[in-house]
Amino acid sequence: MRLVRPSAHELEALFGPATRSIWICSPWITTDGARLLGSALSRCTLNRLVAVEIWMRIEEEERAAGFNDYVAVDALLRRLDVEAPSARVTLWSASQLHAKVIWTDQGALIGSANLTGAGFGSNVELAARLEPSECAAQLSIRELLRVDMTEVSRPSWAAFMGEPPSGNQPPAQPQAGLASESQWESFHERLLADLRRGGIRG
Repeated sequence: MRLVRPSAHELEALFGPATRSIWICSPWITTDGARLLGSALSRCTLNRLVAVEIWMRIEEEERAAGFNDYVAVDALLRRLDVEAPSARVTLWSASQLHAKVIWTDQGALIGSANLTGAGFGSNVELAARLEPSECAAQLSIRELLRVDMTEVSRPSWAAFMGEPPSGNQPPAQPQAGLASESQWESFHERLLADLRRGGIRG
């Protein structure tokens, strides 16, 4: 283990042709952060990926505050659908999420930086850089943390993004443009209620 300042270089060093598993844990993922992740993914042989987990706060309050660029994250998911068809890609959310982790087969960065341009650029941040052997010895921590997370299915993600459901059912949200604020509040309340009941699973 060594201490490092988070940077694009340190992030990209965790990705490469041998990468098979990726865990991204960041409450906030901005446009710049998604761009950094997209660049890092380009170092991988995407059609050989096995699993990608993205943990973030998937909440309307975060959208309203502008803390997360969900459109950029959605673009990454769509890219993985096309370029990494064999990978199991999952989304996880918790309103209390605060951990910041980038974890692959090549090691991990665990520290203070969200996946943002500032977090991996201008901010004064600190991270511990773990080597692959250290990650292998500590992998159970993900299972421990996952107990407090809720998996968000892709249909639920699509609904959150305001997309009409597939099939012949009438859309829950307007097909064009964003829903009104009151509609989003109503949808978000239903989504949170389902999450609390454990009714939304992949």
